[in-house]
Amino acid sequence: MGCGGSKTEQQEVLPLADGEIYAQHVKVGEFVLIENEFVCEVYESTEIPSKKGTKQSIKGIEVFEGSDKMMLPSGNSAVKKVDVTKTEYVLKDITPHNADEDDGMKISLTAADGTVRTDLTLETQCTQSANMKIAKASMEAGQAEIKVTVVKCMGKEMIVGTL
Repeated sequence: MGCGGSKTEQQEVLPLADGEIYAQHVKVGEFVLIENEFVCEVYESTEIPSKKGTKQSIKGIEVFEGSDKMMLPSGNSAVKKVDVTKTEYVLKDITPHNADEDDGMKISLTAADGTVRTDLTLETQCTQSANMKIAKASMEAGQAEIKVTVVKCMGKEMIVGTL
């Protein structure tokens, strides 16, 4: 390099594995894994310039508990995208399980196509806020239909809200 020349640092671009995208391409509304643990729906993705390239500020809401999460990877870092399924059901019944078992109240849900699910329980597979809303709604007189949303991803399934 001659006099007065400068060397610019370039970030190394790493190859992506299946299900990954570069941090700089993460968009609002996508579901990504933050801290290799939390499945989050992205509500903000902002590029931040730095001396050694760019960073990507990615903020999201954790899908099961609703807590805010954030990560700040370099723009060309790999971020794991997550497939999330949200399904709406109608709550048909809540019944107590066997008294010897400590797995909560059994919930009967009906899908739009008429299939019935009885594999989720109120206390163990329902977020605290959804749990309270379901209990309150089921106690209200004249409530014709209680709709709930079930989120499924990465082998976990939970009732996350009521409509």
